[in-house]
Amino acid sequence: MKAIIELQKRTMDSSSNIVDLVRYAYVIAYKLNLQDFVEWCNAELEGYTEHCEVFLPEYRCVGGTLKVSFMNGRVERYSFSDADKTSRLSRMGFPNDISSLIKIIEEAEQGKWISAKLSPKLEQLIVDDPEYIFAIEAYLEVHISELEKIFSNIRKIILDWTLKCEKQGILGDEWIFTDKEKQMAQNITYNISSVQNMANHNTDTTINQTAQNISVTKGDFQSLANFLNDKGISEPDIQELKEIIDVESNLATEGMENGKLQSWIGKVAIGGSLVAKGVAVETIVEGIKYYLGF
Repeated sequence: MKAIIELQKRTMDSSSNIVDLVRYAYVIAYKLNLQDFVEWCNAELEGYTEHCEVFLPEYRCVGGTLKVSFMNGRVERYSFSDADKTSRLSRMGFPNDISSLIKIIEEAEQGKWISAKLSPKLEQLIVDDPEYIFAIEAYLEVHISELEKIFSNIRKIILDWTLKCEKQGILGDEWIFTDKEKQMAQNITYNISSVQNMANHNTDTTINQTAQNISVTKGDFQSLANFLNDKGISEPDIQELKEIIDVESNLATEGMENGKLQSWIGKVAIGGSLVAKGVAVETIVEGIKYYLGF
């Protein structure tokens, strides 16, 4: 049995259990020594709050409707005077493990909607509005179809990954991968758009950051250079980074804490180009980590 083909078939079967699919992907990624893919699988299985080193994927940030309830049972839709602000704050990140999301959907099946708790700061901002002085609660009303899309995205990510593996001849005969297959697997890219680092994520945290797409291949500096150029980093700065990576022998042990690398990141962070393009420095750091395999 070819492990990759088996996972491919299971992914295309809409009746297959999503938890089992991620577990299958986890086993294969582990055998192929794909640490970042293993970490993504773990975060999906155990929850992103348990894996703060993993960025919350964009597909886990869903939209809803801000609602306000009153003591008399009345419920009203809430909008800020700024339409863009209303749209931005009507999205919420769901870092729950997959099994918890399934349970939420099953329990909400009757009404098809769930009431998601807002961050304390946002809820206070709404209930303190003079027009809603008698409001007792603010929350985000989310249709369960938004949560179901999370599962569709997970399936698509796994399916795309298996197709790329198959195209490269990485199959895993009888679930055993050769050294050549393991080596080839390191060059396969899989793009998971992220929202932000999970260090400050809670289930009641509203996400309002601009999502960035990380598309960098491990060990391929040209892919990193293209990525950095797209984010507004100048050619001289990119070349300086390449020199640091080529010269610094301690990168493998020091990682992103390397002094020269930290200085370079600090320089581009205050250079203005990132701000001008609306790019967070964390996005640049994540691209470098992808390239270095951290």
